[in-house]
Amino acid sequence: MKKTFIVLVCCVAVLLAGYAGYRGYKVWKNKHMASLSREFLAKSDRRNAALSAQEVLRSDSKNLEATRVMAELAEASRSPSTLVWLGRVVELAPHSLPDRLALAQTALAMRDFATATNTLEGADSADKETAAYHNIAGLAAASTGRPEEAEKHFQAVSRLEPQNPSPQLNLAIVRLHRTNSLEWSEARAALQRLAANPTNSTLRCSALRELALDAMNHGETNAGLALTRQLVQETNCPSEGRLLRLEVLLGTKNSEFQPTLAAFQREAATNQSKIYELASWEISKVSAGKPWRGCAVLR
Repeated sequence: MKKTFIVLVCCVAVLLAGYAGYRGYKVWKNKHMASLSREFLAKSDRRNAALSAQEVLRSDSKNLEATRVMAELAEASRSPSTLVWLGRVVELAPHSLPDRLALAQTALAMRDFATATNTLEGADSADKETAAYHNIAGLAAASTGRPEEAEKHFQAVSRLEPQNPSPQLNLAIVRLHRTNSLEWSEARAALQRLAANPTNSTLRCSALRELALDAMNHGETNAGLALTRQLVQETNCPSEGRLLRLEVLLGTKNSEFQPTLAAFQREAATNQSKIYELASWEISKVSAGKPWRGCAVLR
């Protein structure tokens, strides 16, 4: 009887050791595959990055790193599932402010204002006092027609980061749409100063874009043409700047429109992201024959 008991104990011990070993191997494998998916993503090998991440998630649906990789892949391919994956990341890491802000910012870009607002409201109290939070919250407020609230958020960013010119840009954009002529003039002057910044090309591009939009909204077509010409001459001019130039040329029936469009088409032919942006613009503006309807867009 005693021998039987010893044998049973030994069998149980062996089974437990085997199970522990299996669990340990499974944890190691998931960690390794998640790391591998990140390496593939860094090398722009999206296919293998997705396969590796999916293998991890089949075994562990709550693996945060693999979920983050899937979210980044969805975002890179402009997939409608981007918000789903980013939302899953926030579920797995509810106290991670960067992940929460990434979801809110993407939701704003996709005009899902409810998701953006709810995501921001769910942030920890301490996180709501940071410049990063105030910046995205300001954009959300501006995008949903709450300019006074947006201004308060951007003012908070300016206090927390006095050397950061970005909140100055956002404040000027918000104030640019005030009905008070003095505030509008001051906002335009602020944008002109930012457009002359000698060291920050990204800032110059954003300021020039908003000035061009404002000029076109006020029927100042010559100014709009001049500002968009200056904009596309910037080294780091984003695609949206090029598209704005096309839109101004189209709206003013300028003879430069066709050659400028052809040049951008040639350039976009080797860039998937630019192809998508240009095709979307052509469908909405050229094919539909829509007239100029400028509006400032906060980012």
